[in-house]
Formats: sequence, structure tokens, C-alpha cells
Amino acid sequence: MRFYIEKTILERAPRTRLAIVEIEGLKVGFGHTSLDDMRLRVANRVRDEVKNATLLKQVPQIAGIDDLLGRFDPDMRRTVTRCERLLRTILEGGPMPVENNALDVAVLLTLYYKLPVFLTDVRSLRGDIGLVVGRDNREFEVLQGQEPIRAPGRLFLKDELGYFASPIADGKRGLVGERCQDVLVSALFPPNVGDSIVRDFLKRSSNWLTSLCGGEVAREGMVGEAETGTV
Repeated sequence: MRFYIEKTILERAPRTRLAIVEIEGLKVGFGHTSLDDMRLRVANRVRDEVKNATLLKQVPQIAGIDDLLGRFDPDMRRTVTRCERLLRTILEGGPMPVENNALDVAVLLTLYYKLPVFLTDVRSLRGDIGLVVGRDNREFEVLQGQEPIRAPGRLFLKDELGYFASPIADGKRGLVGERCQDVLVSALFPPNVGDSIVRDFLKRSSNWLTSLCGGEVAREGMVGEAETGTV
């Protein structure tokens, strides 16, 4: 399994990067004793950094993702990402999603970094993984109950079977459940976010997931052009 960013994306936004962490042998449980404290700390961090939901578009990470997606999708101004919806819910006093320990960590990472974070069951993936621009001849299967999204001009994570993750909506394929043992954690970093944040994400996501779910890091790294040299 190799990772790449489509040439078209790098031509329009050369500093786009993906952070990749693969963890093997984890056990997906429910209600870890550390999660309540982690939720409180992350929610308080969000509220300290963003005073209210009306200021979300001014957050550098949100603005950076909107700019990145807007370079390929002319309708992006009328679209809200999954990350922004989650942040808005927390800032407006809504509940934090609770699924299982692994998915709950992905939610906390999304809130902490204010960036799109994806968690995928490795068993569902085939071949190389890439960040690509959607085409007319492919579909993205969303979770039941969510509004379908059109593919052309949208950014997706893709393997040889098709699209499996999107910053806009939750994908149907690769959901992490209690039988999952190997996961792929990935996060999308727009050009205005520095490499130090990418490296911090790699360290924190590995630490949080292995602390709550066990397992070992099989690989980790950054895809895309580094600020100075290669990481």
C-alpha cells in the first residue's frame, strides 16, 4: 500500500499534505475511563480558542481547508465540512458524538486540530491510497441518513475500489467497528498549516489511539512536499 496526492491537486495547491498512521492489533472497545476527561479537555480547548460559532470561518485551519476545497469545487462557499459542523455543534453546546473508543478518538483529533481526520478499517482497503479530485464516472457512498454528495470537483481519499472518505460527508465503506483490528488514520492539511502541526498530529494520534485501544504503530509519515527537505 503506497500513498500519494494527485498531481492536479499539487499543481493548484503545492503544499497540500496528508498525515498517515497505520495501527495494527488494536482492540476497539467502548467507554474507556479516560475518554470523559479527554472530551472535557478538548471541548474546553475549542471554546477557549474559538469564542463562538460565528468566528469559525476565521479559524486558520477552517479557512485553509475551505480555500483548498474551493480551488476545485466552485460550490464550496455553500458547503460545510464535517469538521466545521462538529466544531459548531460543540461551540453551540451540543453533544459530542459517542460511538466506540477508536471513532471517539478520531472525533477528538478532529476537534483538537480543527482539520478533517479520517479513520478507516484497513480490511476494506485495496491497493494504493490517494487524495484525488472526484470524477463524473465514480460515486461516493455515504452513510444512511446523510445527504448524498456529488463527486465531480470534490476531494476524496481513494483506493482501487473507489472513494472511501471525504471532508464533506461520512463514507459508508471502512467503518471502524468492534471487530476491527487494523486501522488507517489520515488527516488533510491545507497549504497554510505548517509541518510542525503535521508532526504533532502524527505523534498525538498514535499516542491517543494506542493508549485507548492498544495495538502498535505499523507505519506513519507525511505525504506531500515538506517545508524543508523530507519528513
